[in-house]
Amino acid sequence: MRSSEYHTESKDLVVECLKQNQGKTVSVQDIMAYLKERGSTVNITTVYRILDRFEEDHVVIRHGAEDGKKALFQYVEPQAGCMHHLHVQCTQCGKIIHLDCDTMENVIQHISHEHGIEITCSASLLYGICSECLQKNRKTIDKEKGKKL
Repeated sequence: MRSSEYHTESKDLVVECLKQNQGKTVSVQDIMAYLKERGSTVNITTVYRILDRFEEDHVVIRHGAEDGKKALFQYVEPQAGCMHHLHVQCTQCGKIIHLDCDTMENVIQHISHEHGIEITCSASLLYGICSECLQKNRKTIDKEKGKKL
């Protein structure tokens, strides 16, 4: 039996947390806070063990945080193909943007053919600021300019 087929309350709560945060990454600390809010007493070692199994079963993708100091986890829908395309994470809101397009496929192929590097999409995460956060930033800057005038 695959580990993803065996259900425990702790495992179900971790999946619930990941699904509720689908479209962005979560840390183990985020998951622990979610579990605590629901009265779970599962320990952090068990959560790491669950996440390791989920990673093996391609239920989550493990990313390094932008600062490289902790692991972040992204829930993966089986049909999303996340193991085969790159992602960008907004450094302000945490949203994950899927780069599932021909242009990015061409970039991956270019890197492979011209530079001899095989990209591991499941472990690749680019960082930037999404259009929504850029728009919010512009509004904030415009308001600040208005106050100074």
